[in-house]
Amino acid sequence: MQLAHTQPEMFPLPGHSAELPLDGRSSARLAADDDAFVASPVHRLQSELSASVALSDMPAPERYPGWLSLGFPVVASGALWFVILRMTGLFG
Repeated sequence: MQLAHTQPEMFPLPGHSAELPLDGRSSARLAADDDAFVASPVHRLQSELSASVALSDMPAPERYPGWLSLGFPVVASGALWFVILRMTGLFG
């Protein structure tokens, strides 16, 4: 059994792709194992995106330490609730 190629060697130019039959008898179907690869615009876009992602060396973003990422929202929420309860007179 032959494995299907996930990416062709080269995509054809948009103007040189094979013409689809225009008769009404053709319909969509699942590809069989022995069907030839058809380079669609979606396949081309995926290939270009995966190539650009593989080539780009994006630096990892600087992040805050974990204690600050978790501690700040908890402390800020507690302070806000203290102010709300103090203003409504429910807290001392």
